[in-house]
Amino acid sequence: AGLGFNIVLVSRDRAKTEEAAKGVREAGLARGRRVETRVLVKNFRESLRPGFFAEFESLFSELEFSIIVNCVGVSVIEKSFSETLEDTSLRTLADGVAINCAAQVVLHSLAEKFRRKSKNRLAFIDVSSLNSDLYLNPGEVYSSTKAFNRYFTVSRASRAPEGVDYLCCLAGPVETSILKHLPDFNPRFLPRISPEKCVRDLLASLGRVSETPGAANHVFFGAAHLIFHDVFEPLYLTI
Repeated sequence: AGLGFNIVLVSRDRAKTEEAAKGVREAGLARGRRVETRVLVKNFRESLRPGFFAEFESLFSELEFSIIVNCVGVSVIEKSFSETLEDTSLRTLADGVAINCAAQVVLHSLAEKFRRKSKNRLAFIDVSSLNSDLYLNPGEVYSSTKAFNRYFTVSRASRAPEGVDYLCCLAGPVETSILKHLPDFNPRFLPRISPEKCVRDLLASLGRVSETPGAANHVFFGAAHLIFHDVFEPLYLTI
């Protein structure tokens, strides 16, 4: 908003999305920018249903777009995604595919279809997670879908056409309202960052690399967890 970009916000909760859109407009005005917003209410649990993406296709065909941020995803704190493998239902598997995987693939596909009408450089930012490397147990379904997000973005980046950048965000926990629902943990082993720092670090990496945790402490935590997995596992978030 501070750079003057007009923004389309998509969420399943209209009231929260309208509130966020208002905040975006106010942030733009605070920096002397008049920012236009649109709100689209969609529940991505239904993304595998025929016709679900028709409104998105209409938006892509109508608008000239520059940056697509895909943070569609189910949270590991949702009970169904923190179950043991034996307790994982077909509904949970379907939700994991529909929310975490299908949305990413189709949004990329639509943007690719219409990107040639845009005169701007195009950037895709996909939000995955440090959990794509953390091998949660329980939580294998969640981590596996996040690994899919990571692989898909990096794969696209390896064949990126001129003028298109791809970046996968592998951040750990970010200080948002959703963390209020997390159980207590030792912050030395699961460092949090602010949303502002997460965004700043990602934008600094855009066009330079195809994947990054962004914040330095998340880079360190991810690397340390892979090397000292047996030490970190008992200290990691209990779900």
